[in-house]
Amino acid sequence: MALIQNVHHVHTRSLPPPAARGGSCSSSAAPAPRRQPAARIPSSPAPSSVTTIPLRPSRDPPIWTPPPTSSPPAASPPPPLPWLPAGSASDPPPRPTPSSPSCATTAYPAQIAQLLRAAPHVLLSDPDKIIRPKLRFFDSLGVGATVLAQSNLITRSLDKFLVPCVEFLRGIVGTDANLRTALTRRPCFLGGLNQRKLRPAVENLRRHGLSDEAISKLIVLNMGVLGMAPNRIAVIFEDLEALGLPITDPRFVGCFACMSMLKRETIWRRMALYQCFGLSQCQVARAVMTQPQLLNLTDGNIQRKLLFFQDELKIALPQVIALPKILTFSVEKNILPKCAVLSLLMREWKIQRSINLLGSLGVSAKDFSERYVKKYEKDLPDVVRAYEGKLKFEGFMAQDIEPCRSQAPVF
Repeated sequence: MALIQNVHHVHTRSLPPPAARGGSCSSSAAPAPRRQPAARIPSSPAPSSVTTIPLRPSRDPPIWTPPPTSSPPAASPPPPLPWLPAGSASDPPPRPTPSSPSCATTAYPAQIAQLLRAAPHVLLSDPDKIIRPKLRFFDSLGVGATVLAQSNLITRSLDKFLVPCVEFLRGIVGTDANLRTALTRRPCFLGGLNQRKLRPAVENLRRHGLSDEAISKLIVLNMGVLGMAPNRIAVIFEDLEALGLPITDPRFVGCFACMSMLKRETIWRRMALYQCFGLSQCQVARAVMTQPQLLNLTDGNIQRKLLFFQDELKIALPQVIALPKILTFSVEKNILPKCAVLSLLMREWKIQRSINLLGSLGVSAKDFSERYVKKYEKDLPDVVRAYEGKLKFEGFMAQDIEPCRSQAPVF
């Protein structure tokens, strides 16, 4: 009512006097409803001398007001990517179990990225007609997404290559477990095989005297031997014979598999490198036949490990090469923590100083922990810190390892 009265007041003051309108002001004025309503007042602004209240909202842009204190509804999580298990976007996806369906081919973002870097044209394939049947095929074999991401198997034809090759390999290795092991060890080798050369390669191994059981073990260890040239296979047989390893020796298959993954020049160069440290050819040959992984060590790694045992531990290298397994251990992650524990126990008189050092260093991490860490951790808590690498190994005393240097075997 107050707003209407103000508007009526403004309207009556803006009208001219009655004389100017050509009529007289009658005492019987028209009823109030017949007067001009407030809605018919012109939109022109009133004189500056009159204070008015605008009837329409201003056309100026509205002033920004802060949002309400109540938080907006949370956005729904994005849909899961293909091949990804359903779950929260912030939580890591649950690890599949062997009993869950399609657990083998469950892939994670890192594996998908690795696969796309190796075979980007997979994105052009039909996911339902091409990709999904291959995933189901490998899932039935128990081959996981990690194996597929390390090879280009997903790009090979299912009916023309994958199924025939897998069926042929199953007939050679015998069981699905052996087949799964072979595919997991060297997945890239299957993708590089030539289907027409598989059977001739097996026949070539048989002509050299390998039994079917030995061929099965060899393929499980190194499937790539099926893609090797016949003359390269013949050279490996000759080299193993020159080392004095007969084909009937149980170690023959392991040595053959290891040498088949290296060039012949690399093999003989590394064997000569061992001899440069004063080891005889017979000592090196026996070590390689017992532990063929010695040939997989790089030249720099061989030199560094031999110098460590010779200069830091003061142990004769003939004794070290007599236990070749110890050369395959990591110095930083395995040998040095064990040395720190043994040195601490010797100085605290917990173990004898005439301990067989190489025998203690050559045991597995589990056995070493049971013998020297858990056994003394209550009386000497520092052994735990030493085994974790928090206590630096400062070397053995001369009298601690002197007996070890006099036990070097002679061949």
